[in-house]
Amino acid sequence: LERFLSAFLDKCIVRNGENMNHCESLRGFNITNKRKLFATFVDLLPLKWNMHFFPQALYCDGLYRHINKDYDFVGIMGPRFYYELERLSQRFGEPLASVVSDVFNLKKKTKTKYNFGIETPTASRVKAYYTAETLSRVLQYVSIDYIALPGLKLPKWAVEMLLRV
Repeated sequence: LERFLSAFLDKCIVRNGENMNHCESLRGFNITNKRKLFATFVDLLPLKWNMHFFPQALYCDGLYRHINKDYDFVGIMGPRFYYELERLSQRFGEPLASVVSDVFNLKKKTKTKYNFGIETPTASRVKAYYTAETLSRVLQYVSIDYIALPGLKLPKWAVEMLLRV
């Protein structure tokens, strides 16, 4: 769910005066309200799918059949992202560990299992964009990830939002 919103923010929100051309379904709309723009995108997505919004499970053997037995590592990009990077580095060792450290600038970061809040502001923006209705709709698109990907759980904010309806 956060990944879906992150893709929307990265690919659909206007940056430097130009659209990123990954959100064709929004062309022609002049909606300034964040929630309404996101809701419009969510509703129109099936008319023009874009690979940035596909469920991640579909990238694992195409039909998510062999995730548990055919993969050496499955990580989750969530609030424990740096812990996942540490697990990845330990699992495969050098030279990958050095590359991961360099790419994510880990030497300058405090050792912690939790994110530092500078990677992406998406988690702090979910309530500004999602409503119970858009959450329910996006879950229809990406629910397979929560079924097929080991360890991926519905975020607490999503459960709370759905329970309030």
